[in-house]
Amino acid sequence: MFPFDDDPRTACIVCSHVLNKVEPITYISHDEDGMWQFLCEKEHTMDDAKVVALEEVYALDPSIAEVADMPCGCYINRNK
Repeated sequence: MFPFDDDPRTACIVCSHVLNKVEPITYISHDEDGMWQFLCEKEHTMDDAKVVALEEVYALDPSIAEVADMPCGCYINRNK
């Protein structure tokens, strides 16, 4: 069962390092506009930013279910 209240097709920003499974998600934000960001701890350029569906990020890392109820405007930093 999908743990988020958001539509599974909600657009998210994910860095290429996370998307390519090179780095773990260490930064998660639920922006004021409802968009989610899932990034690693590396420095990022605009070329690193990818837009994917929330369900794709959940498939990559089901542990993000722990923050499914995070309100808009909040962020967390996680350990590897």
